[in-house]
Amino acid sequence: MLLLVGAVSAGCVLPAPTAGAFESKASESAASAVSDARTALLAAALAIGDRSFAPLISVQLAGSATGAASTAGTFASIQPPDAAADRLRAQLLPLLQRAADLIARMRIAARRGDVQALRELRGPLAPVADALERFAEAHA
Repeated sequence: MLLLVGAVSAGCVLPAPTAGAFESKASESAASAVSDARTALLAAALAIGDRSFAPLISVQLAGSATGAASTAGTFASIQPPDAAADRLRAQLLPLLQRAADLIARMRIAARRGDVQALRELRGPLAPVADALERFAEAHA
């Protein structure tokens, strides 16, 4: 028990003990990323339509960027227990990383006041959010 507490407190991520546990973590990660992506899409739409204050948009996108990056990093650190989990990981991780990258780029654009960049980044983020949502639902 002491070893387990030491591993957790050291920031280590333990392996998912079963394929089912791994699939559940994958679904939860995808759902979390969907929330961050949809929030970023809404914030960008508000900025593009000049329907919100720039500082609010910046803060909202910063929160989404932090959440998406954290989700991608945490999921990447989970040890898949078998070959089927390897395939799930190979399917989901690129989507999580792509969402995190696009949202981070949106945060940068918002802080620069670059509404055109926000407009351009919304296009690629929407299908990634849709793919993440489909993944979360399929593996729930």
